[in-house]
Amino acid sequence: MNKKPNTLYELLMNEWGFESVSQMVKTTFGVKSTLFIALQTSLAGFNVFMAFAKEWIWDPPRAIGVIMLLIIVETITGAIVAVKSGKQFDPKKFGSGFIVLMAHVFMMAMAHNIANIEPSLFWLTNAFFGWFAMRNFLSIMKDLIFLKLVRGEFFDFIKNKLNLKDEMAAKSIKKDLDDKSK
Repeated sequence: MNKKPNTLYELLMNEWGFESVSQMVKTTFGVKSTLFIALQTSLAGFNVFMAFAKEWIWDPPRAIGVIMLLIIVETITGAIVAVKSGKQFDPKKFGSGFIVLMAHVFMMAMAHNIANIEPSLFWLTNAFFGWFAMRNFLSIMKDLIFLKLVRGEFFDFIKNKLNLKDEMAAKSIKKDLDDKSK
């Protein structure tokens, strides 16, 4: 006749076949469920950030996500260009990309809050977003042209669509491309 377990430990180890508590924890929270929990936690953290961003940084919060994505892509393409052009790449530039990201978020938050305080400055948020988006987009485009992933005529197409009257951007991109190819 089998003896009934007196403690939870005896129940887990003797009756259910676990050899140790760590084996039970690993079985209960296996690799698949750990990945699921990490995904759920990440999504929850992202939603909390978006709620915070809507209230204090930018409304709609997708705009801050677009700026963040542009800065990350700009940093990565800049690193690839540095490696392809044969220059010594300094990994500290990733840190400076993070600093730029935080500075952009901070300035967007200031513009958003100033516009909320003073309604006559409603245009400030759009001006900041437009400037950040175009600056980062043109920098990414410059890197992609250098890497020959995009043709140089693409810049002319974008310039015409955006009605960019200033030729300084075109000259700056061509100068940067010439400097990087040397």
